[in-house]
Amino acid sequence: MEHTDFLYWTTLHPELYHINSSYRLLCGYWTNGAYSPDLYIFRKNRGFWIAVIYPSGEFYVSRILKVFQSTIVNLFGKVYLGYNVESDLLFLSSEGCYHRKQGWEEFSYSFLKTSYKQIQY
Repeated sequence: MEHTDFLYWTTLHPELYHINSSYRLLCGYWTNGAYSPDLYIFRKNRGFWIAVIYPSGEFYVSRILKVFQSTIVNLFGKVYLGYNVESDLLFLSSEGCYHRKQGWEEFSYSFLKTSYKQIQY
């Protein structure tokens, strides 16, 4: 699905961003196979966080928030987050569809902090 088609489709289906399952299912390393940066979702303390990993070796971290029925993250602006349990696909309103990257189960936030440079907001 083309990026513009995806954005049009998601405006017609706002229920896509109502995550009713546990956020624990979101944890892991995600990629969309296009030009968008990879994502790493993890649990830290009492919250769930998303790290956007850029090819330049930098990353940005933001907390995942539930606002009314929608799930959002602040990635230099409000971005809606969705998840489909049956297909195991992650959706970002700004970037499109992501699939779980296999073989990255050992990736951790500690590794991310030591191997990449964090971008401050």
